[in-house]
Amino acid sequence: MTNLKLICVDMDGTFLNHSMEYNRPRFERCRAIMKSRGIKFAVASGNQYEQLISFFSHPEELIFIAENGTYIKDQHEVLFVSAFEQEDLHRFWDWLDAHPYSLSISTPNMGYILPHEPRKDFIALYYHALTEIESFRSITAPVMKLSLIVPEADGPAVKAQLNALFEGRATAVYSGFDSVDVMVTGIHKGFGVQLICDRYGIHPDEVAAFGDNDNDVEMLKLAGHSYAMETASPAAKAVAKAIAPANHKDGVNTVLETLLNA
Repeated sequence: MTNLKLICVDMDGTFLNHSMEYNRPRFERCRAIMKSRGIKFAVASGNQYEQLISFFSHPEELIFIAENGTYIKDQHEVLFVSAFEQEDLHRFWDWLDAHPYSLSISTPNMGYILPHEPRKDFIALYYHALTEIESFRSITAPVMKLSLIVPEADGPAVKAQLNALFEGRATAVYSGFDSVDVMVTGIHKGFGVQLICDRYGIHPDEVAAFGDNDNDVEMLKLAGHSYAMETASPAAKAVAKAIAPANHKDGVNTVLETLLNA
């Protein structure tokens, strides 16, 4: 595909298999082709930047649309950091007092949990920079994202409550593994991809994107070549232009080889 200039991939459920790994030699062959042709590669994930860079041998050459687009870094340069208004955070802290779900807070350089968080080990898989704090209300750094772990049966109700709570200023979205993420409205992976496109003069028709969950919808809508994984959510499949083999079948690399050899 001669007009391809940017490739964006989600990680969990998309690029990574069930063991949180991927076929590194196969991908490195694809990356070498991308590099030789000037095709940029962006990791677009709900996960923390410090966690995402651990998967790649040359992260300094890549673009990271981390934390669902709330933190964007292009090679060595931070391009964007999102931040909640303090008024909205105070409203959320009050809501959380009455709904004590497991919660992790994302700031530009650190993730925060409360002491004795029962899901600490699980959360640490996605936050390589993680520390405990006695009260979320004492966080002074910009809060980029709120991530709750919600039982599947509670998910729709919690999502609706949060969207009503923020009155349009923030949006709750499913991101996989019983997680409900909340970001400032308008900030999502699609926002991040558009920012990169604007930075380099790339048209959406020159973008390929891969995703599997509701937090990938805006990115898949934007990309001219969009692929929902075989195991993707109905919302992701509804907007994607094609279906890729499942993550445990190395679907992203399979499609990449086809695109790069076309």
